[in-house]
Amino acid sequence: VTAAAIAWPIVLDEARLLMEQGRARQPIDVGNEHLIAEVAHVGPLHFWKAKDGRVGLATLSDGPARFVEVTDVEGRQRLVLLFDALRRDALTGTFVVPNPLTATTTADAATTSTTTTTTTGGAP
Repeated sequence: VTAAAIAWPIVLDEARLLMEQGRARQPIDVGNEHLIAEVAHVGPLHFWKAKDGRVGLATLSDGPARFVEVTDVEGRQRLVLLFDALRRDALTGTFVVPNPLTATTTADAATTSTTTTTTTGGAP
């Protein structure tokens, strides 16, 4: 058995996960505030948008995921574009969004590096 034969199913699983996307209105806690937000699920990543225009992401660090607000202008604009595309059912696109792997606080979400998320299909 070669290393490629072992790794290939993992690569296929990751590609399948990134193709899954959806939106739902759900309760979330941002800091000490409880609110109902539109949450976009893009593969294993979660981003949120509140009715008052605030946007953010779920951090992916040790322990349970936490929802944090993105306050920098560029990060906010990128998340608004993602939600606009999902609202229009744009099933294909590349979006540069704040990186949830490195953001652990609101300040980190505002200054973190970005990652590219590609959505290439809708949830059934």
